[in-house]
Amino acid sequence: MKINLSSCYEHLSLLHLDPENELHTTNFSASNYSSVLPFCNRVYIPKDIFHSDWTEIKKFYGALPYTLWIDEENSSGNKTALEAGFKFKISYPLMVADLQNISLHSKDERITVKQLNNKSDILNLWVSLVSAAYNISLTDFQKFIAHLLATPNAKNMRFYIGYYNGVPAATNMLILHNDTADMHWVGTLPEFRKNGLGYAVSCFPLHLEKKEINHAILYSSDMGKSVYENIGFVEKTRCNVYVPEPEIINIE
Repeated sequence: MKINLSSCYEHLSLLHLDPENELHTTNFSASNYSSVLPFCNRVYIPKDIFHSDWTEIKKFYGALPYTLWIDEENSSGNKTALEAGFKFKISYPLMVADLQNISLHSKDERITVKQLNNKSDILNLWVSLVSAAYNISLTDFQKFIAHLLATPNAKNMRFYIGYYNGVPAATNMLILHNDTADMHWVGTLPEFRKNGLGYAVSCFPLHLEKKEINHAILYSSDMGKSVYENIGFVEKTRCNVYVPEPEIINIE
């Protein structure tokens, strides 16, 4: 399977969606969605980064929180982030699937998966489920998704809900880029976990899109990794996530 990992990182960093609110330089690319949720504003660092870059990043975000996303094999980038005062937060497997080889969607009569096409349903029902599954602010996440839906590439976004015995319980979002689908915010309400919803809400949308695209990419939690492996995803690398600690960041 041939796929450009740098391109994967850029798309999973929510880049190339809203050019007016992005910053691309030789050493980093950043997206600013004016969100108070740090994981919504992402800086991708592909190789080396220098202390002078921190000033530019800080100016780009102002008082807004943001996160750095750096391949674990980028030793210089990770080292410089730590030296600048950033705090390591978490590491995610970056996983890739060839959609021609993914497993078939399992048939469980208790589970149905539906795509949402109504903006109101996305901003209310879908957002409320993600917020509950991830334990994040409903109001702030709703503002972020509203921003995404106002971007030029909203037409390439797909929102899905998984239902268990008719009850909305799981979510997924795809963003299509050329022949690749980025998968975001796959989540299941705590009381419905371990019922196959994560598998179904991930797999069914990919089957719908496999005639148009060849690959799917995502960041997985370690808890969800085995679910994606059962679908056909393979870990290609890991991404380290850092958060700034404003009082100690050295930008000199």
